[in-house]
Amino acid sequence: MKHLIAKLSGIDFRKWAIVSLFILWTSTTFSIAIMEIAFVTTLVFWGLLHLKERRFFSTKIDWVFWGPLALFFLFVGVSYVMSEYPKESFRGLFKIAKPLLAFIMVSEFFAEEKTKKNFELVFAGTFVLVAIDSTIQYIFGKDFLRFFPAQVSGAGLRLVGPFGDFGIMGCYLITVIPIFGMCFFSQFKNLVLRKKSFYCLALAIVGFVLLYLTRTRGAMLALLLSIFLLFIYKRWFRMLALGLGLFLVLLSFTPRSMILHLDAHAKEQSISERLVLWNRAIDVIRKKPVTGTGINTYNKAHAKYDTRQKKNLLPVREPAYQIRQNADGSVSFLGDSTIYTSDTQQKTIFMGSTRYNLSRDSTGNYFLYNDLVVRGYYAHNGYLQLAAEIGLPGIFCFLLFLVLYFRKTLTNIKKLGSDPEAYLQLGMLTGLLAFLIYASADTGLQSPQPLMGFWYMAGVLLARQSTRQNQTVLS
Repeated sequence: MKHLIAKLSGIDFRKWAIVSLFILWTSTTFSIAIMEIAFVTTLVFWGLLHLKERRFFSTKIDWVFWGPLALFFLFVGVSYVMSEYPKESFRGLFKIAKPLLAFIMVSEFFAEEKTKKNFELVFAGTFVLVAIDSTIQYIFGKDFLRFFPAQVSGAGLRLVGPFGDFGIMGCYLITVIPIFGMCFFSQFKNLVLRKKSFYCLALAIVGFVLLYLTRTRGAMLALLLSIFLLFIYKRWFRMLALGLGLFLVLLSFTPRSMILHLDAHAKEQSISERLVLWNRAIDVIRKKPVTGTGINTYNKAHAKYDTRQKKNLLPVREPAYQIRQNADGSVSFLGDSTIYTSDTQQKTIFMGSTRYNLSRDSTGNYFLYNDLVVRGYYAHNGYLQLAAEIGLPGIFCFLLFLVLYFRKTLTNIKKLGSDPEAYLQLGMLTGLLAFLIYASADTGLQSPQPLMGFWYMAGVLLARQSTRQNQTVLS
């Protein structure tokens, strides 16, 4: 045992934790499996390092800053305890905990100057890998990392890159593009670095082209809005006017089918669908405002609270029917002379020639309803869905932490003045803002890769605000 402890004490846990974190960042672009392995590896090395140094969390925790995040996770835990679907919520706990732990670990390890420089290389290298992979996908129809095919849309070929999904790829691109843009701006002002700055400009342009080729309207609008707010904050009104001019030129060349998503009746489809989805989430929030339905349960729980379906709900209960649970997972309803059996997931059932959706409430009662809109669908607004799952107190704490985080970062940027680091941090903050804006119309806060990427980059930005080394991030 002593021999084992001696061997372990000779391992540089910090170095291997940082290497694992580098792998974690790169893997968010193409593999959830590698991302999970890298996270667990980092967590093990991080824990062993703290155990070796007998250093856990500082007693001087800034609770004003960290308190809302701790309360947010507490409410996530409460939602699990009160969940209508405990199995789904148990998975949801880890779904939230992993990126938050990554945020803390990155914040701690990346405060060192050497680690910052190394991550900049990993960051740029990862983007180049994504760019090359996506270019191959555009030319040959499939990417080389995962063999995902490009998708066909009315506006043209739609890139999904190694992500396999255009929305997830959009989340990544809008997070990183502002960083390259502000890196160009800060280096261009320095005569010594001016030539080098054009590399950053080239990467930013490549990022814009890739984003355009995803045909992801929401991601592009989120990025443009975040850049608009950046120009207003910095009072760069000439650049704002130039940017608006470029936007109008780009808009004139953009296919109409990319600007407007029309249905068979020539009406805007995407916005109308989202209004329905958002109203569903609001219905859930109204019924479960404190604890929600349970983290990670929205897909299964929202149907029973949907007011659009109220008039279609038809109870199926005794004595009209005898209810029998079958070994294959289905349920049968025995009438006077007929037996009706659901599918094995108890989601649909045929009664005669009519297909019904099947719902079961927390008391075990079954209901039939005719679906107006497809079930089992995310709200496409991360904040409404999170509120529906964990309750209004939980989402309030989450939003409060984001406000404190942005205020802390902006305060630090003001202190840096015209230092090049200020522009880099402002670019990172703009990317995070673009992600959060896009999350109001898509599923970034519920998807593992974008969620991990967001908290990872938030940790990098927090680390760059600290000059302290070898301390826990909470101190």
